[in-house]
Amino acid sequence: MAGLALFGVASLVGGLSWAPWVLVAARFLQGAGAAAFVPASLSLLIAPFAEGEERNRAVGVYGAMAALGFVVGMVGGGVVTEFLGWRWVFFVNVPVALAALLPAPAAVPESQDEGAPRALDPIGALTVTSGLASLIYAISEVPEGG
Repeated sequence: MAGLALFGVASLVGGLSWAPWVLVAARFLQGAGAAAFVPASLSLLIAPFAEGEERNRAVGVYGAMAALGFVVGMVGGGVVTEFLGWRWVFFVNVPVALAALLPAPAAVPESQDEGAPRALDPIGALTVTSGLASLIYAISEVPEGG
């Protein structure tokens, strides 16, 4: 829920951005929020289903809806930008986040395991971030450098 709230607030800030750096910061925060709530949503989906056909079907539907959301988001984003302006691509996320957050405390049971060890893997995080940044840089430089 915290990740979704961060995503919603960052979307609002992105839509209201007054300078390029604010837009970049808002997009960064959107990514951080999504990185928190997307895996959590999948784990919430997997937990109630026993391993086997029922869980496989649930994960398949989740994957199909994620793909459909991606396609609708790309096409819908173009339509929204064309008719309402680029800021509305951010604003549209705010009511969606609110609509998901309001019923969440009652609908999502607490699942924190107090006995589970918690640790951050800073080396892994740095490695993945560096690798992705290098890949994005390489792809973005291909048109100029070959």
